[in-house]
Formats: sequence, C-alpha cells, structure tokens
Amino acid sequence: MGFAGAGLLASVAAGVVVNPLVGIVAGLAAGSMAGPVLGRLRNVRAGRLGEASVTELLGRLSDDYFLVNDVLLPYYGGNVDHVLIRPFGIMAIETKRWAGSIRVRNNRWRVNGIPAATSRAR
Repeated sequence: MGFAGAGLLASVAAGVVVNPLVGIVAGLAAGSMAGPVLGRLRNVRAGRLGEASVTELLGRLSDDYFLVNDVLLPYYGGNVDHVLIRPFGIMAIETKRWAGSIRVRNNRWRVNGIPAATSRAR
C-alpha cells in the first residue's frame, strides 16, 4: 500500500509540474478513491482477525472434533468460514466481527439498525 501511495504522490507531483490543473484533478481523483478503498481494506482485515479468533478457539476442542477452515463453494461463488465435524453431526459457521445490536429478519442482517452490507466491521 505504501508503494501505491508513493506512486500516486509522484504522479500528482508530476502533474503539478507539467500542468497544475492536471495535478489538481489527479489529486482530487485519488482522494475520492482513497476512502472506499481504505474502508474495504479495513473490513477485510477485521474479517480475517475474526476468523483467526474463531479458528483459535475451535482449535481448543478435543480430538473428537475435526475443523476445516475456508471451504470454497464452487457453484455459489462463496465460502464457509469454518466447518466443524462433530461426533454427532456437522456444523457450518460463518464468522463476522461486528459489534452492537445484530438482528436478522427474512435473511437480511442489520448491525445497529444499518443493513450489514454497509456496516463497518469491527
């Protein structure tokens, strides 16, 4: 990310030297894209931390349990975060690292009253 930021800064600086208007436009464009990209990276990092925490906790179970992480679903384009094979069944676990009031109605998730797709992971 630092390399990309340095490249972006160099391109804006070059734009200012060549033509100040080009530098200003490049800077505004870069600034408008930075927020959503950083937000998405924050969400991905939070998701990874949440999955790692659950993996560590489930790893403490006895040898009667078998844990498989990050199972891909080829025809659905997604994955199951954890599959726990137990002596009397199988459990699929989807991990989220959200804080606050979590509600589900008609398969729609809301965190603190906000639809989950737009909620910030914590």
